[in-house]
Amino acid sequence: AMSSVLRAYGKDFDVDRFLERSPWAPTSVYRRGDRGRGQRRRPTTHSGFNLPIGESSFWEFERSIRNTLSFIRRHRAELLRLSRRRDVERVFFDFGFPMPMSDAEVASQEHYFPPKLLKAAGEVGVGVSFCVYPVSSRPSRAR
Repeated sequence: AMSSVLRAYGKDFDVDRFLERSPWAPTSVYRRGDRGRGQRRRPTTHSGFNLPIGESSFWEFERSIRNTLSFIRRHRAELLRLSRRRDVERVFFDFGFPMPMSDAEVASQEHYFPPKLLKAAGEVGVGVSFCVYPVSSRPSRAR
């Protein structure tokens, strides 16, 4: 389960040099030229990292927003250090959303990002995105 993921990348991003001085421990670090895993065998074209922010269930969107706001407050200086680097092309908080695939639930889905999240992220030069993941159905007891 994850809250949101801080993603940063750039074609010339010196990810190792950035992380040497960072308190963060990303779950995924990749470098331009690395071979992809699984079906993705072509070399990657960018360097970057993925850092999960907090812990919450896939279904706990409000909690994900709170975790991300708290992360921005605690890591303001580090986020600015990252977003101001010339070799970083994109820095953003990526929120994952489950999309139940049963007929009755698929009509549409809306996700609201409160202004305080967008303002806080914007002030440190970080974007916000979301990705929808198809799931078979909502768990019977979402926490």
